[in-house]
Amino acid sequence: RQLSPKEALHILIRTELLAKEATRRGFHTATEVTEAHSIELVHAFFRNKVTKAFTIDTLDTAYMREFYQQNLAHFVHGPQRRVVHFLARTGKDLLASELALRLAEQVAKHTQNVKNEEEFKTVARTAIDENLRGKTKVETLRPFAADDDQFVPPFVKATFDIGAVGQISPPIKTSFGWHVIYFAEDVPPKSVSFEDARSELAQKLLPRKQSAEAGALFKSISDKTDVFIYEDAPTNQTPKP
Repeated sequence: RQLSPKEALHILIRTELLAKEATRRGFHTATEVTEAHSIELVHAFFRNKVTKAFTIDTLDTAYMREFYQQNLAHFVHGPQRRVVHFLARTGKDLLASELALRLAEQVAKHTQNVKNEEEFKTVARTAIDENLRGKTKVETLRPFAADDDQFVPPFVKATFDIGAVGQISPPIKTSFGWHVIYFAEDVPPKSVSFEDARSELAQKLLPRKQSAEAGALFKSISDKTDVFIYEDAPTNQTPKP
């Protein structure tokens, strides 16, 4: 349900008092305190105003188009593959190449018959001795195409050499170390125009707009207020109950 202005104001005052007390005790820089303070204030006091003032219809077209262009690869792309990979990292203070290869071979052996990506991740992690896990990692990557230049070429080639979803690569060497790649998903080509993407864009951008406006509104009000703990009240003032 929507908070009434009176309820929101009570929560605002209580939160400000708690924040002041945290400051007095030296806890004001703690992440938990600052996050809780911000979240409580935004949700309690500004939810009514901001959610009503900024709706999907108020989103600026130029604002949405800029976001569309910045994330064009999400809306327009050719065939892609999404993978999960195990990496035994080589280099200074990491693993020797020979040991990294043996670990990759061990993971490849244990994950040969996994049924899905979650099982691959679990088996790949548990196949490695605990003392070496800090120098290895199991990671899910964003979908990418065969011509993607943000991944090293040997890794891309090995990904697109895998025969089918659910299969793994043999150990592959790159400048990062030795990998075993699990082919998790075949992503078909996509071409979504800005006009067709407007609904998705609006759903993504509206919470951001509301949050930004709520933050600005809170700051403008907070800069004009002075809430204090009773015992810290100026001596020439007597706070009223």
